[in-house]
Amino acid sequence: MRKPSPALLALGASALAALSAGRAQAQPDGNDTQVDYRYSAYREDALPQDRVVAGTGERYAVDTHQFRLVQTAGETTTLSADLTLETMSGASPRFVQPDADGNPVQVMSGASIEDKRGDLQVSMKRAKAGRSATLSLGYSGEEDYSAINGAVEGGFELDDRMTTLSFGLGYSDDTIDPSQGMTPTGTLHDKRSAATVYGSYARVLDAVTAVQTTVSFTAHDGYLGDPYKEAWIVNAANTVPDARPDGRQQVSWLTRLRRFFKGADAALHADYRYYHDDWEVDAHTVDLAWHQNFGAMLRVAPGVRWYSQSQAFFYEPFYNAPRSDGFASSDYRLSPYGAVSANLSATWDFDGWNAGLRYERYESSPDYALGKVAVENPGLVDFDVASLSVQARF
Repeated sequence: MRKPSPALLALGASALAALSAGRAQAQPDGNDTQVDYRYSAYREDALPQDRVVAGTGERYAVDTHQFRLVQTAGETTTLSADLTLETMSGASPRFVQPDADGNPVQVMSGASIEDKRGDLQVSMKRAKAGRSATLSLGYSGEEDYSAINGAVEGGFELDDRMTTLSFGLGYSDDTIDPSQGMTPTGTLHDKRSAATVYGSYARVLDAVTAVQTTVSFTAHDGYLGDPYKEAWIVNAANTVPDARPDGRQQVSWLTRLRRFFKGADAALHADYRYYHDDWEVDAHTVDLAWHQNFGAMLRVAPGVRWYSQSQAFFYEPFYNAPRSDGFASSDYRLSPYGAVSANLSATWDFDGWNAGLRYERYESSPDYALGKVAVENPGLVDFDVASLSVQARF
């Protein structure tokens, strides 16, 4: 599945801005141009030999370059452009089949997948007297996939100036044209779309504490399968194309707490997210981070995240016989599992410049899930991601 459009992930967070970063991230007044660059290196661990049918189990490597330009135009208007360039290579899980003992083992696609992705998002925001409105448009494209998206967002402060209400609508129209050489595909050309609506409430509780809660709803329609994946049917000793329902409705609830501790000169970030969809996937995410200032220029932020989800109603590692509804998927992302990750970032501010480093280690396992997982999907992913960022303000 491709990454969701940034326009569909926006959250109104203006009431949190003053506390979420702590003193070390405060923006100087009077700067009307901002230029950002970030490089990220994402590397998935190879699968252990006992979890793959043959080969090395090597997986994806992704290198990402992100550029951002923000320009104020007068006292009320801000224009921004975000460009993302990615190169992807390696292999990915194709399907799962039983070994001689009936345990699931992963069949990989082979190291034949290479792709490049470009994503451009532009937006215009107008803000005045505690009210704001934003219009965003974007395009994302790679060899076998393209998407056009747009979003409108609004927000306003209540009379007490301690409460901010935000809302947004987003839409994405996607085209899928599988073209990865010899990799089997379940479709030659197809379409899908996604529409999102969200509402957010943010409240400054006191001089050092703010909270925000956001509810969002997304409706997907069209081809929602993965054209490069298959599912194994035991009694046929063969595979069928990955097949999923042509609709998906998702609801998520995100709550954030930001609290600044003056004595420690640090801020606590605590987030909880609940997710549910009509594929019967329920998920929980807890995210904690401590943003510690060291003087006026340096901030170090260690963080941890825990995630757990249940499985989609049609998911199986492999199938003894075809389902009566025709659905079939052994995609590990639809399986029951849990994950934990730890990250560490450091940010320096100096003379209108900002530089940052970040590293994250992510590991997934049934042992981290809330409920008991009867059979582990052998394609669960572990990865490392490191990034370097630079920001200039003029």
